[in-house]
Amino acid sequence: MNLIRLFSISANIKFFNIGAGLITTILLSKVLQVKDFGTYAFILSMLTILTIPAVMGVPEVVVREVARISSTNKLEELNLLFKWIKKTILITSSFSIMIFLIFIFVYKKDVILKENVSLLFFLIICIPVMAVNSIRSSIIIGLNHVLLGQIIDNIVRPIILMLMLVFCYLLVVDYVSINTAILLYLISLLTAMICGLFLLKKKMPCMDNITEINEQGKYKEWTLSALPLALVSGIYIISQQVDILLLGLLSSFESIAIYKIAAQIGVFVIVGQQILRSILAPKFSVLWQKGDLQQLQRITIFSSRISCTIALLISFIFYFYGKFFLSYFFGENYLLAYEPLLILCFGQIINAACGSTGILLNMCGKEKESIKGLLVGLSVNIISGFILIPIYGVSGAAIGAALGAITWNLCLWLIVRKHIGIKPTAFGV
Repeated sequence: MNLIRLFSISANIKFFNIGAGLITTILLSKVLQVKDFGTYAFILSMLTILTIPAVMGVPEVVVREVARISSTNKLEELNLLFKWIKKTILITSSFSIMIFLIFIFVYKKDVILKENVSLLFFLIICIPVMAVNSIRSSIIIGLNHVLLGQIIDNIVRPIILMLMLVFCYLLVVDYVSINTAILLYLISLLTAMICGLFLLKKKMPCMDNITEINEQGKYKEWTLSALPLALVSGIYIISQQVDILLLGLLSSFESIAIYKIAAQIGVFVIVGQQILRSILAPKFSVLWQKGDLQQLQRITIFSSRISCTIALLISFIFYFYGKFFLSYFFGENYLLAYEPLLILCFGQIINAACGSTGILLNMCGKEKESIKGLLVGLSVNIISGFILIPIYGVSGAAIGAALGAITWNLCLWLIVRKHIGIKPTAFGV
């Protein structure tokens, strides 16, 4: 398949997932009380972060190694890799469950997370299932089925969850419990796991009568490769979830519900940049390899201006019609999300104006520099959150997120100027 077409379809899958996320959020706000919705969002953020030790960088290693081994048809080594995956996931998932139980034991915010045995049981099952889904997707992608590797988690699972929530919305007279909501999420995960494993079995090469080989240091090599990758992916995941966790620690579950709505809607402000990233990534790589900095400069400025224009237009729509949108789709209880939404929009406008600096650095082989910028931005976000959330609540979390995003983008802008030698912003600076 043509590379640009592949990236285009992948982008469409991603945007379907974003749209499905918004619809799911709307449905959850209808079937859950405000506090329970906040609890649900907090739990999912916690589970997402727990996937960091649960997979420990294994998916990134799996994509690389499966692609390499399958291209040489060394099925014995592929079989060895799968044995390493099973052992590693068993250990790391157990470690994540232990971390989760310790957190629940010391967490004093809400007794529901301690005394609700069935809820704890559902959450403990979620951790290894999420890990298996992540690894399964990586194996399918490594086998050169990139689109199939994304479809289960980005299309099938969200559709299943949406259908179950629609069923609850239409048939349940009163609100559903937090237990029911988490159970529905777990069912969607389990369904995705079963469908994904079935798909993987269909795409796997025949491995009958494979000769067993000695691991000869391969386990250690793969484990050492996974650790730095776990750090990189972990930083990205934490940066996406840290605001909700800080609200859970410093404020209330009701404030999490308000912030979740604002953040979910705010994602659409940079939809232009997200579309362009998939198209620009291969172009950035080719132009950098050719040393054509002049054309690279033109493309980055042009794409930054498109992203910034779209971000401004969507932000203006939210400014004038945001309250109506919140009231109509989510209800009067969520009108408080209007102010944090505007704050997040401001941060996203700066993000769009700075251009696709992150993907530019990655495509030019400057991933380590990109991570430095992200770490600085994450640190600013966390420090700002600890200071501002106790004072301003949800708006404080939004200010912290916006400051973190602005700091991160300014750092990447400086890094691009220094290491790439071009001016990537919409203003050509």
